[in-house]
Amino acid sequence: MTFTVTAEPSLQYLHRFLIPGILALLLAILCFRAWRRLLGRYPELRLKRGPAKPAGIPALRRKYLAMTDDAERRLASGEMNVRDAYRRMSYIARAFVYEGTGIHVRELTLSEIEKLGLPELEYLVRACYPPEFSPRTPENAARGFALTRKVIRTWNFNTRPSRRSGSRRR
Repeated sequence: MTFTVTAEPSLQYLHRFLIPGILALLLAILCFRAWRRLLGRYPELRLKRGPAKPAGIPALRRKYLAMTDDAERRLASGEMNVRDAYRRMSYIARAFVYEGTGIHVRELTLSEIEKLGLPELEYLVRACYPPEFSPRTPENAARGFALTRKVIRTWNFNTRPSRRSGSRRR
């Protein structure tokens, strides 16, 4: 009786590890992309900093009210035009909400802010959009400055954003 022994090439078993490895890599890439898309859709999940401490809220309000006063002064002195003043108001309100809550709203569009469920910020940004982007510039910005101050003075740091599908306030 004769026996023959043949050695298997080491690459013959490669497909047993290569295919599952490639599939695992593709699955990891898909999971990563889904997570990134989820963060884009729900920015409140990107909370990197906690909300402002109760002791720091009055100082935060003073800081952003002073920024609003400075923007109004610059508009009155002619250093900026009305369109730039509305852009500045939108920036001030968004920065205030970000610094106070840690929610990344600085780069969001109006529809993304609507989905977050932050009605005060949504109302202000909605009021700032036409003067910022329309071809016709409004005469003055007094209403915008009043709205910006109202958002800063009345913001409730204890409420969390609620996801919603659209705006109820027009």
